[in-house]
Amino acid sequence: MNRSNSSDLSTLAIKANLRKMHELLLIAINQSCLAEEPLGRGELSQTFGALIGIDSTLEEARTLYRAAVLLHQWRRN
Repeated sequence: MNRSNSSDLSTLAIKANLRKMHELLLIAINQSCLAEEPLGRGELSQTFGALIGIDSTLEEARTLYRAAVLLHQWRRN
């Protein structure tokens, strides 16, 4: 595989990572919006129940971000 093909593949991989990261961030936003309703009623347990999945969702998004950065750095070398 020549350098141009490798660069094309890494660009596709970066795009795929960014698309999935975007999807995960939208999910996290939705989860936080769902938590607002019980918070408005003073139901803290339900609020935090709605927030439980955000941590793992954001961690997945962060992992995809880091992978995209590494692919970009690899492309430049």
